[in-house]
Amino acid sequence: MNANFEKSSQKIAATSASELFYGTNKQTKESVALKIYNVTSSDPRNTLRELSVMQRLSHQNLIKFYNYYESYDQTVIVTELAQHELLEYIIEKRYYCEDDCRGFIHQVMQGLKYLHDLNIQHGNLKPENILVKNGVVMLSDYNLHNIIPMSHTLIAPGFASPQQLLQQTDFNADSYALGSLTHLLLTGRLPFKQSDDVLKETLRAQLAKDIEVKSTGISKNGQDFIMQCLKLQPSIDELLKHPWVNDTVPVIPLTGTQMQLKRYLAQIRLRNGSSVGRETLKEVVETTNGFTDPSDE
Repeated sequence: MNANFEKSSQKIAATSASELFYGTNKQTKESVALKIYNVTSSDPRNTLRELSVMQRLSHQNLIKFYNYYESYDQTVIVTELAQHELLEYIIEKRYYCEDDCRGFIHQVMQGLKYLHDLNIQHGNLKPENILVKNGVVMLSDYNLHNIIPMSHTLIAPGFASPQQLLQQTDFNADSYALGSLTHLLLTGRLPFKQSDDVLKETLRAQLAKDIEVKSTGISKNGQDFIMQCLKLQPSIDELLKHPWVNDTVPVIPLTGTQMQLKRYLAQIRLRNGSSVGRETLKEVVETTNGFTDPSDE
């Protein structure tokens, strides 16, 4: 480990690409998070440039990036430590309604707007990367696609846009992920038809644009917001003007959604996360016909 940080033996989470540990800043004694990848940078100059940018970022809805260092075969990213994943936080709430969801999504959008205004794409918006600290929603793992080699990054079915699945991405991919996230937080499910092979079938449904937004239990404005995100992928600035973000929304308890989110969270933890590797993605893309870019419609 780096001389300034000490890694705990207590692991927070793990995927096939990385492991997340509790850590401590030896000088300040502050608790931090240490994310370890078994890979080193393929472009050190670009990595240093991106790291310089990330260290200057400061926003209440972003997890603070502290440091980065490499050993001979590992990359370690040091960040602020949060208290919960957003899904955990919602499940534990005694009362949860669409208005609560709208508040969480608005905070996510504020974090995205800050990044986009600085010409930075999050690029990996998914439940595991949305955290809560002292009641504030915070985005993590932003811009890592410019630091960690693509071969060692994972794709989250249901959240990566169809363009991302074909490695043709832009800032609006974050808007697509926002639509999937909103549907998940309102219903406990992704807005795509699924079978037992959830990950692969979700990818196929996305490529085929087989969107299935639940109509019961979600306000009309909520449904429209989700469809706008998934089909048109407008900018975050445009989405911040949407009626669902600014008008009154229902405060009816979403008890069933909390139960479904609990099942969803258990499923992704059983699979070590909501993401798949590039080989699985390549296999699905090669066996899926009929994909067209949404911008062509």
